[in-house]
Amino acid sequence: MYSDNQSSVAEFILLGLSGDPFVQVLLFSIFMVVYVTTLVGNLLLIVAVKTDKRLHLSMYFLLASLSLLDICYPSIIVPKMLANLLSQKKSISYSGCVTQVYFYLFIAETECILLALMAYDRYVAICNPLHYNMIINTKACFWMISMSWLTGGIISSTDMYFIFNLKYCGQNTMNHFFCGSWYITAVVLQ
Repeated sequence: MYSDNQSSVAEFILLGLSGDPFVQVLLFSIFMVVYVTTLVGNLLLIVAVKTDKRLHLSMYFLLASLSLLDICYPSIIVPKMLANLLSQKKSISYSGCVTQVYFYLFIAETECILLALMAYDRYVAICNPLHYNMIINTKACFWMISMSWLTGGIISSTDMYFIFNLKYCGQNTMNHFFCGSWYITAVVLQ
């Protein structure tokens, strides 16, 4: 294993989805509408859980946390993709790529853990309905959400440590619209 990253790449060129200007504008419009709809829908769910007293149950707190993750997930990739669709220079800096990969892994791993905890919540509700309020209370729900974020951060930091200790050997041009393919290529080449 290498002690530091041997990369001399300053930026990556993201070729994206299409080189045709008309298609790029069309894709920009479609992705912008879907992105805004995703943000608004998830924000409405979070606001509904926060404001309605009848929704102050653990299941809804877990759903609100999942909605927050569903806001963060596309917000890591889509803004840069939209900017690249409308610009002539379709690149991302090395540090921007590292940041994008880290947060992509962080949110993905946190979401997996949160989904497992949501499954446990439903398991307790179905198998132990009379003890559900004692087992899954507000404190336990807060603990589960906090641990999913903390564990996702630890796992993604560990992943990034191992990924960026690999020697990067490859082109700086990616036939993709985000840096996610870069770290897969780096791992496969080793």
